[in-house]
Amino acid sequence: SPKWIKVNERRTLHDVLKEPNFIIPEIPVFYVASKQSSFYKKFKDGKWAPPSV
Repeated sequence: SPKWIKVNERRTLHDVLKEPNFIIPEIPVFYVASKQSSFYKKFKDGKWAPPSV
């Protein structure tokens, strides 16, 4: 079952994309949220939605 993976922000994009335990479908999407932002709690609790295009 798909799940979110928290990665160390110091890792390179290449290291994250080549990780064999991460299954990344077609186009990888990365969300970055500052722990100091008002949005972070919503993000962590899953009470948000990506912007519609």
